[in-house]
Amino acid sequence: MEKKNILVSIMVFLRKINEEGFEIWTQKRMEEGPLFGKMEFPGGKIETGETPLVAVIREVHEEVGLEIPTETVIKLFKMQIYSSETKNICLYVHYAQLDSPHLAETGWFKLNYVSKSAPLKGIIPEINHVFIDEMAVYMKAEIDKGTFRF
Repeated sequence: MEKKNILVSIMVFLRKINEEGFEIWTQKRMEEGPLFGKMEFPGGKIETGETPLVAVIREVHEEVGLEIPTETVIKLFKMQIYSSETKNICLYVHYAQLDSPHLAETGWFKLNYVSKSAPLKGIIPEINHVFIDEMAVYMKAEIDKGTFRF
């Protein structure tokens, strides 16, 4: 059986970034399946003809009802490949600093640079710990150098 190749683009919204840590926003997954009920980042499949950036902006609007303001700087953090027995997923992880009333206050999680994503164990899909921890290391290094910018 040939594996299915899937392109996915997600958004990590950040706020309250400082020397100790930062907050990330998640939403509860309501789609049936193995990740039902987990907290996840808005995003989804990249449609034919879309760039990862266009796809994530569309998905945030569809899932959250949020039109990302044009002055918001969105950066691609990384592209990561995940494989299972039936599919290969190419995941584009974007981030933006945004605190909007469209993002429910209950979806924000405070993280620090020491424990990183550990407090979210069992709350988010396991695979998300990889890029959250990498993002925390990157942000802390950039803050320490005085070069973290949006």
